[in-house]
Amino acid sequence: MPLNCSGKELPDIPSAECADTVSDIDDCSRLTEIQDEILLHESVEDGYHYWTIIQAGDETPFAACHFEKYAACKNMEGRRSDYLLCGWHNGECFIIVCELRQTLLNERQMKDKSAPLR
Repeated sequence: MPLNCSGKELPDIPSAECADTVSDIDDCSRLTEIQDEILLHESVEDGYHYWTIIQAGDETPFAACHFEKYAACKNMEGRRSDYLLCGWHNGECFIIVCELRQTLLNERQMKDKSAPLR
């Protein structure tokens, strides 16, 4: 059975939201501890949302940043991903780029989001 990942109400799970005043990237980030979940979501017209839920693994906490909102607060131009997940595991740093889409309409959408920031 598919999960219900859209609707008017968001699940009661913590999410990475920006503070009222944004001075650095930490103001739009949330630490997700081992076994904790975080909600990544987008809002569209009429209060409708779609989302995904990510859980930190058995050994690897990570920080989730609502990068699109951070970039907007910092007046960055160009295309940017919705979220960045950043962490450290076995001595290696990782960054995961998360782009949420309710539906993919064409292949160009991925190319558009991968263009460099200015």
